[in-house]
Amino acid sequence: MNWLLKDKVENPTLKRLAIAINSYNGSNLVSTEESTYYTTTLPFFIDFKLISFIDLSFCPYLEIRLLDNGKTTFILDGTQKPFIEAGSISPLLLTSRNVYQYAALVLGDMNRNDNSYRLVTSINDIHFSEEPTKEQYQLLESSIQMAKIKKNPIHIKLKHPCFLAIQCTKYC
Repeated sequence: MNWLLKDKVENPTLKRLAIAINSYNGSNLVSTEESTYYTTTLPFFIDFKLISFIDLSFCPYLEIRLLDNGKTTFILDGTQKPFIEAGSISPLLLTSRNVYQYAALVLGDMNRNDNSYRLVTSINDIHFSEEPTKEQYQLLESSIQMAKIKKNPIHIKLKHPCFLAIQCTKYC
């Protein structure tokens, strides 16, 4: 029996993303050998897409999220900085229809004490690491409200409860 061996064709986008990640970390953290990525279009950026780079050589696998426009790559590092820098290259196109998505992405990426802020529209959006008490569950459920969006010619205001861990911290 003869086996037909195919040489793996290196994906130039995957290679470029791995180089950006390794440059950011100052080490050879990821490689293209057992990696893949997927892209999500962002309605509030013309040029930038959200990239999830996944290196399966780690156990559990390593996932790094990035903003990428094909030329410039920003690692989502738990701060607002990548969004601000991407916004300086490609202006934000915020509307009352996509401002919630933008806020959820930015707040969800910001880390604080190993947690991130979450905008939720239902108790089902919350993933509990430990089961809350009945009182905590009821408090959380009663804190969830629909987003209120106000738009004027200068800015868009989004009012919605923010959750950090399982606590409703404030209105954004």
